[in-house]
Amino acid sequence: MLRDDRNALQTVREAKKDSDEFYMSVLAGSIAAPIKESLLEDAKHFANPKEALVELLIEQVMRTIWEGFGELDFHPVHTK
Repeated sequence: MLRDDRNALQTVREAKKDSDEFYMSVLAGSIAAPIKESLLEDAKHFANPKEALVELLIEQVMRTIWEGFGELDFHPVHTK
């Protein structure tokens, strides 16, 4: 994420009725050391200081649901 700031996060649809997908394109940026230390101190879970901490700036979000599962008219419906 730190080498190339353009990234995408996506879930994969399960092969069952009423399953949906989620896609998000983001820009990733590193967190400055003083801010990183403060965030690690405030974390509600164990946070390893050796791990990379990045800020994600959301560009686009899309949800896809599938209609007509198991039928000939099986097709995606996108919501941005």
